[in-house]
Amino acid sequence: MLIKERLKEIELPKIYMREGKKCYFDTYRKKLIEITPEETVRQKIARLFETEYKVPKEMISLEVPMSYYVQGASGRADIVIHREDKEDNCLYSVAIIECKKENVFLTDNVFDQAINYCDIVGGDYIIVTNGIEIEMAAYDEKTDSYIVLNEILQYREMLNQEYLLPEVLKENFERFSLTE
Repeated sequence: MLIKERLKEIELPKIYMREGKKCYFDTYRKKLIEITPEETVRQKIARLFETEYKVPKEMISLEVPMSYYVQGASGRADIVIHREDKEDNCLYSVAIIECKKENVFLTDNVFDQAINYCDIVGGDYIIVTNGIEIEMAAYDEKTDSYIVLNEILQYREMLNQEYLLPEVLKENFERFSLTE
């Protein structure tokens, strides 16, 4: 699903200079972050999920180390969307968002990275984006795999697992000989 035009409307955080480098003031991490193409995508996507998909700001975390969830695990999830369990007074992961800069294609490697992080944190959804395209997949226990959804879910829908898995169309492929 194309998202580039929608992201153009998202306002980026204020820019400051630190040691001669331009930085965003990241309101999620509450600190200055050097501006890079991937950071720009990360900031816009976090704000998009907050404003358009109604994820409460306090349920969005950026650049989360996997070692926070599993001792010795490596890597950092670009964005983790949480849900709060008021009974336990804990946050639980709902979705992992993997952000790439615009000139990176959303290949199987990008999906595999998001799946790996999602498996570590115990989330239900992966979202991958390069600021041009965005895809969301839900974990399906029946098939023990992630199925790409036809749309990006609202936060409430993620929490309540309100989605339909797309029907997989079975195509018959005809095999031709080399001479044909």
